[in-house]
Amino acid sequence: MTSRPETDRRETDAPPGRWTPRQARRLRALLLLLLLFAGALAVGSAVVRRRLDVLRDNLMAEVSRRAGGRFSVGQVSLSGLRGVSVEQVRMIWERDGLRATVDLPRVDVYFDWSALAAGTLSPGHVHLTEASVDVVLPPANGPPAVKAPAGLPVLPELPPLSFRVSGERCRAQVAGVPEAGEITLEEVGFDISRQPGAADLLARLSARLAGVSETPLVAVVRYAGPDDFSLRAETGAVAVERVGAFLPEKARVLTGGTVTPVLTVEGQRGGRVSLALDAEMEALDAKVRPEFIEPLTGTLAVRADADLPTREILVRNARLETPQASGRITGSVLFGADGPVLDLKLDADTLPVNEAVTALLPETVGPGDLSVELGAPHRLAVHVSGPASSPSVLAEAGAASGKIVFKPTDRKLPGASLELGQIQVSYDLATKMPGGVVAILNGGLLSPYQGLMLDQLSGSVVLVDGKVKLVPLSARLNGHAFLGRAEYEIAKQTLSFSADGAVSDLEKSALHHPSKEVWIYGSAALRCHGTASPKKIVVEASADATEAQVEIEWWFRKPRGTGATIKAFKAEIIPKKSMKITGEASIDGTQLKADLLYLWRGGKFSSEHVRLDFPFLEVATAGKCIRIPYRAFGTHAKDGYYEVVRAGTRPDGNISTLGGVFDDVSFLPNGCPYPLHCRNAKVEVTLDNVHETIRTGVISVHAESAEVPALKENWLLPLEPEDPEYYAKFPGLSRSMKYELAADALEMPPWTATQFKGTVFNEGDKTGLSHFEAVVDGGRLEGVYDRHKKTNIYSLKAKWDGIPARYVIRHLEMPEILDGPMTGWVDYSMDADDPATLDGKGAFHVRNGNFVPETLAATFGEQFAGFAQLQPDAYAFTTTKSDLVLKGDHIRTDNMLVELPGIELKGAGTWILGGDIDYLIEVSITPDTAAQIPILAQSFNLQGYRIAQRNVDLGFQIKGPAFKPTSQLAGMPDMGVTLVSGAAEMTNEAVRVIDLPRQLFMALIKTGGGILGASRTGETRPSGGGGASRTPAP
Repeated sequence: MTSRPETDRRETDAPPGRWTPRQARRLRALLLLLLLFAGALAVGSAVVRRRLDVLRDNLMAEVSRRAGGRFSVGQVSLSGLRGVSVEQVRMIWERDGLRATVDLPRVDVYFDWSALAAGTLSPGHVHLTEASVDVVLPPANGPPAVKAPAGLPVLPELPPLSFRVSGERCRAQVAGVPEAGEITLEEVGFDISRQPGAADLLARLSARLAGVSETPLVAVVRYAGPDDFSLRAETGAVAVERVGAFLPEKARVLTGGTVTPVLTVEGQRGGRVSLALDAEMEALDAKVRPEFIEPLTGTLAVRADADLPTREILVRNARLETPQASGRITGSVLFGADGPVLDLKLDADTLPVNEAVTALLPETVGPGDLSVELGAPHRLAVHVSGPASSPSVLAEAGAASGKIVFKPTDRKLPGASLELGQIQVSYDLATKMPGGVVAILNGGLLSPYQGLMLDQLSGSVVLVDGKVKLVPLSARLNGHAFLGRAEYEIAKQTLSFSADGAVSDLEKSALHHPSKEVWIYGSAALRCHGTASPKKIVVEASADATEAQVEIEWWFRKPRGTGATIKAFKAEIIPKKSMKITGEASIDGTQLKADLLYLWRGGKFSSEHVRLDFPFLEVATAGKCIRIPYRAFGTHAKDGYYEVVRAGTRPDGNISTLGGVFDDVSFLPNGCPYPLHCRNAKVEVTLDNVHETIRTGVISVHAESAEVPALKENWLLPLEPEDPEYYAKFPGLSRSMKYELAADALEMPPWTATQFKGTVFNEGDKTGLSHFEAVVDGGRLEGVYDRHKKTNIYSLKAKWDGIPARYVIRHLEMPEILDGPMTGWVDYSMDADDPATLDGKGAFHVRNGNFVPETLAATFGEQFAGFAQLQPDAYAFTTTKSDLVLKGDHIRTDNMLVELPGIELKGAGTWILGGDIDYLIEVSITPDTAAQIPILAQSFNLQGYRIAQRNVDLGFQIKGPAFKPTSQLAGMPDMGVTLVSGAAEMTNEAVRVIDLPRQLFMALIKTGGGILGASRTGETRPSGGGGASRTPAP
């Protein structure tokens, strides 16, 4: 057991308020210790102050040497038991035009004695008050002040010491910034510390950028090492236009609005750094901002990681959220030796698509307004990969639906609309190739355009492998199904396409009048395919045009219902150079081959050469299609062709020819009951279109044999439009035509001829034969014939040599009273509708002919009834000739002469067809011939005529109706010759012998004919003839 010492009672019994002796001793000892400590402190303070002065001098010298600048320190003093106060610290650093000045008006250093006592090195607490840093950059045209580091910065390891550095009311300024002038950080405060035994460095920084924000930037940092640190920085709303004032002009992208950013950075193991940026935006505007994009108001959140060893930044998610647009960016950026390598993806799920389309489209598209609306949701994805200097960019866009509407401002044009389904498109910037699919659900015209109505349009547009494919495409064209497909290869700029469908109501469409000479009506089925490129276009097609009506000018019309098929059609077009078309077709069984060439002139294609060949042509088919004033019948034609060759200086000037060989064909003229019939006829039509206003044409026909109506029939019809309004609609297209006709054998009532040639003309109001010639029974005939179209008056000028008289008499529609080889001419005119308008003249000469007794008897009645009882030789004559004057139904014969052996008849008179005659006839008879005539032998002293060497001359006056005229002697012989009648001499007026003239004339004819017949048979020879002299009697 331990006992406690007893306490001195004197120490415990002291009165209250007084020190005990023990307490007094302790107090005295304490005071002594304090006095000793104060003395030691005073001595130590002097020693420390001396050490600090030495340290200051050494520090200034070392800093100046290492930094290459000037370093100065003002007064150094103790601050309490733990601190040192340093005033007026300045460091000036200059290099390559860069000047940096650091001013520290007051630096307080507080040592941590406890850490020092524990053996830990610690600078304690350093506090800066109103410190400032001023940096002046070199001129912009001077050398660079600081070179960029070759690699990424390497974060240092923290030394094992504790410290604290703080500052307040500090300032930093950079002057000479290009285009910005000065940048100043005001109200800079910081507190950086590391507690004893702690692994982390903690820092809090704050500053305000002068002229930019009223709210300071605050940053909180925790740093334990390169793999373990964090940073959080935030500020209030920053006006971007104020920030932009400190940037170069080219870098001033943002021009308005505010941004409130919050940045978080965390260091992780393996040199990875995680970054998070959250920013609120308010009316953020850009210098280049499309009108359809509103200033951004929303949030931006970025989450990224940086792998410092591999120099790679991984963007986990960078998302933008605004009412108008939203999306995110993911991917990575690798910083290599040759520059950054990108692998970034942008996905936008909300976009101002319709606003963009409206803004990008022009207000008007040609003669109308175009609107495009794409249905939500919209999507845009962009993938950027490869080196930043030449990245590969693949963009993808999509929309749920769409609608395109065109509204014309011109009432003549129709509106159109397209309803789209799902839209997915892409574009590769490297290959410049689009991709994707656009579905066309429905579309077409809102109203018919030029007779064409397109509706129910549907299909898919596919973009793949550098090609744009339209497969399949279906629609209705004027109520008929229409199918097609197309494929465009972008790199080669080539298009391939095909179409199959029918088109109706062509007469209401733009196809109705594709060129000046062509019109199309009805409907047609079409199938075609082809290719197109900037250098060449090739189209191949086939069609069924049975229900189509095709017209070429006025002369060709393929009517509806006539079978027409285009078996093969090929067009090769070299843009702005040439177009070549070849093909085969069939019209109602007739085969057709085509070869056409067009050249580019004056901004359009004009015909250079056109050739159509008809190896075999049914006449019936041609008759259905050729619009001429004739109806065609017959068998077939061969070697048919149609050719157009450019001629002249006009772009459209040409010469067209159409021809073929007809085996057996008949043409029935309109309004004429008699056809033109040709066998083995070669036909060629030439149309001269060299001049714009003067159009001519030639139709050449050469037939082996031909039968045509009489000239009095209206069969020479002009080849011109039947519609009189044609020239009013198409002025300048009238054409003067002529026909070159030839036939080895020709029958044209009343004519039968060979070697016929004729030129038919059609000019203005006239048509006819400008020249014709033929061989008629060995004789020759030629002349001119014309007819006025309006008045129907025709005229004929003809001459002939050695042709049978019956052709001329029949042509003139006179009584066929004589026949024989005739030479003569005629020139007359007449209204074909009124024979009384006949007006003309002529002459004829018949040699070795004969009279026709039946016609004489039928024409002159009983006066020539006895002719039929005479022998045939009685009708013969050696010469008959006369001059003619034709006036209506009046025929006047002047200088008429009829010669028989021994008899000569001369006369003149007028004959009214179907009416009276009035002729004065002189008869001259040789005495020998008169001796054979009983009535003359009984009445005249023929011996006296022989002695006087004179003929018996008598005159007859024939008057009255042609069927029963009366006649009397109109002249007697001279008084020197006696007329014996009852031994009495009679004068011209006294002798009235009833029926003597008729009996005498019949005797003359009978005797003369007999003598002529005898001379022809060689039985007798006349002792005299016509032309005997008529000298006075002795």
